Amino acid sequence: TARKSSGRELTSKDILVNDYEREGKKAIWLFLDTTSAMSVGSSLVNPLEHAIEAAGALSFYYLKRGYEVGAHFSNRSSRLIHPDSGQAQLRKISRELSELSDEKGKYDFRRSVQICRRQILRYVPECFLITRLDTDEPVQSNKIPPGLDSLVSGVKALAAYGSRGHKSVRVNIVAIAGYAYTAQNEEGYSVARLIRSLETDLISRTVRRYGVNVISWDPMRNRFSDLLLSHALNGRGRR
Repeated sequence: TARKSSGRELTSKDILVNDYEREGKKAIWLFLDTTSAMSVGSSLVNPLEHAIEAAGALSFYYLKRGYEVGAHFSNRSSRLIHPDSGQAQLRKISRELSELSDEKGKYDFRRSVQICRRQILRYVPECFLITRLDTDEPVQSNKIPPGLDSLVSGVKALAAYGSRGHKSVRVNIVAIAGYAYTAQNEEGYSVARLIRSLETDLISRTVRRYGVNVISWDPMRNRFSDLLLSHALNGRGRR
């Protein structure tokens, strides 16, 4: 700025400013689907209860490692938890998770991303979306189910937010297998798994085009802690 002045009056266009990247702890952001699609099964065993378990495990894992963790639960702006670190943040997230219940309507991930836009741009976190990729309605071959359009749009928006600097917003989808809660027996479970896999494979391929890591979780067969450990060992949990 001083060199450009050369004795003349400076204008706003002449002033040079260094925009430093925000320094601080690494950040994690959690998105959690709490809509009615997550309530299939019984009152005690359903996707929402397992999603809460996964969100709690992710919060504990990353906060213990010094990360800042923020979250947005459901479609409501009031369910936004600003990023922070430490035991107090873990208690805040745990308290919010314990008060969650399922909500009517379909999950609008695009809207959730928009609500969290300022935090995403500021912290450039690694994001985890905990939801279902299978639906309760039959779908046409090679077409994304209408209810999941907003998921793809939200993923695109996150990719765009990360492209504004040299960092990128990494996105992970923890896809809970909804069919696991409705099968009456082992044979019915196997058939439902085959049918739903065709649907979820299409959605997984679509979001992977934007660099999304899809973590498929069948709570009836695997513990989430095992998936989280595998995720960390594969390097997706480190930045």
